[in-house]
Amino acid sequence: MKKFLKVVIVLLILICLAGGAFLFALNKYEKGIGPVDKTNTEQIQVTIPGGTSGYGILDILYDNGLLSDINIGKVFLKLNTYNTLQA
Repeated sequence: MKKFLKVVIVLLILICLAGGAFLFALNKYEKGIGPVDKTNTEQIQVTIPGGTSGYGILDILYDNGLLSDINIGKVFLKLNTYNTLQA
């Protein structure tokens, strides 16, 4: 009975750790694809040259301060099958 209880406790701890890691990653992902500054209403014009790849577009947005985490942007493109996006 004691061994069963230990296994249950270890499983509960692992489930809690996995849930915490998932929530952390989800929060980071949502912040990464959201606006850099929600309160700033200033319009910014960015020129995307024709033929620029999806990752190239991310680079341009990041260089202009419109993307807070380029890696999250890459994950977004892959998850939503936009990784073949082209200007």
